[in-house]
Amino acid sequence: MACIAYLLLTGTLPYAAKSPREMFTQLLSQPPIALNKAKPTLAYGNSVEAVVMRGLAKDPKARYASVLEFASALAAALSTDAKPAADDSGIFSRMKGMFKGKS
Repeated sequence: MACIAYLLLTGTLPYAAKSPREMFTQLLSQPPIALNKAKPTLAYGNSVEAVVMRGLAKDPKARYASVLEFASALAAALSTDAKPAADDSGIFSRMKGMFKGKS
């Protein structure tokens, strides 16, 4: 779920790999790219970044206990830090306009 959130917020994956083999190596040996470093022109609030990065933690014990706990934490963080500081090009940001004014 955190990987999907990262993709929706940034439009990129948390690892910059050129091949599946490189991706698996990075997954095992490197931390993910910090949310606010995914794109130089995109910056979310510290609480949004903290939630997503905790969800991507290598150690399962450091992650949220459930998808619902992660989703609740992300919703709370987004409600306080909803707008990125700069570039609005993440998939999440682009999709928001589709739902404005709809009930």
